[in-house]
Amino acid sequence: MKCCGQERTTRFCPECGKQVSDSSGLYGLLAHCRKSAQHAQKESESWDAHDPERPAAKRSKVNAAKWKTWVDVLEKTIKGDGAPDQ
Repeated sequence: MKCCGQERTTRFCPECGKQVSDSSGLYGLLAHCRKSAQHAQKESESWDAHDPERPAAKRSKVNAAKWKTWVDVLEKTIKGDGAPDQ
């Protein structure tokens, strides 16, 4: 399915976050976020090992933290511990 001008093969568009294919609701979103968080963490670790002072290395740390936060909030929401703090 197309989203943001490109064909997407994942459940959610990486550009805008919109669901582009059928999934199992929050569980599908959580799976997507976990996979993205793992990828972002590996990228961040790679930058740290090679050139931690580059701007891209710093951005990768922020990106990894962002995905980790989304995973944590979704897990909390699914468990029913209440709505995430805003």
